[in-house]
Amino acid sequence: MNRTAEFVLGLVGGIIGILLSLVGFFFSIAGFLADDPGAAWVVAIITFVFFIIQIGALIMSCLVNRMDNKLYGGIMITCGVLSFPISIFLMFVPSVLYIIAGALGLRSNMEMNNKAFEEKVM
Repeated sequence: MNRTAEFVLGLVGGIIGILLSLVGFFFSIAGFLADDPGAAWVVAIITFVFFIIQIGALIMSCLVNRMDNKLYGGIMITCGVLSFPISIFLMFVPSVLYIIAGALGLRSNMEMNNKAFEEKVM
């Protein structure tokens, strides 16, 4: 089954998330230049973790047609939930897109089961 909606949502969320993570890296560089290395290290570490999550979500969205629906949906919802709480303002849009893509991934599996059930009944 072709899952274009999940692919597009994951791809757009991944690209936006990576770009926003790069903004976080610029904030950490500004912290290092402002002679506040403690806060800059915290921002750099958190940004690096989110950058890795965004790259993982981008790779997952590219593999959406080769994966099981439940696995894809669960991983994308997990990426969205992990990205959301700490950086609520910076990663809000990618997190919402990941959660929607994961929900669509789970939903399409239910639609396939309903179609198979309808074919058996008729």
